Amino acid sequence: YKDKSFPWIGDKRKACLFGQHLWAAGGNKVFVTEGEIDALTLAEALPTWAVVSLPNGAKDAVNAIRAQLEWLESFREIVLCFYSDTPGKEAAQKCAELISPGKCKIVTLPYKDANEMWLHGGRQDLRNQVHYQAALYRPDGIICGNDPRIREHVINFTPHSDAHYPWPL
Repeated sequence: YKDKSFPWIGDKRKACLFGQHLWAAGGNKVFVTEGEIDALTLAEALPTWAVVSLPNGAKDAVNAIRAQLEWLESFREIVLCFYSDTPGKEAAQKCAELISPGKCKIVTLPYKDANEMWLHGGRQDLRNQVHYQAALYRPDGIICGNDPRIREHVINFTPHSDAHYPWPL
């Protein structure tokens, strides 16, 4: 039997993110995991990057992110690496909505979490997955300028007769 609990003293509602005290505000990138074991695993895989964890898992993810939003927003990029189950995916989407547009990425792992990814895929696979496969979060309905659908829309554009444009048609 392995005890995976991380007990603490004090009010849970006032808790910072797990590992937050190790990193000064600001920097290029911060990784946020759902569990403490995953934060430790990711910190081992990415020793020079800021890695923190939610103090109470997916069920309280939005409150934890909201409470530490100022600190998180001090980084240029925020990467959410939650569990690959339904609650984890839903929590990642809700948390991403709190973060400034263009700043948040969401990792989708082929395994349950970062620790399981390490055990099955190894350190390099985990590093590649969280660094290069994380998808930039965009609210539904917003299309990036380099999306092929934009080009087709521009090519097939027909102006509305009652609209006024600041350029000649």
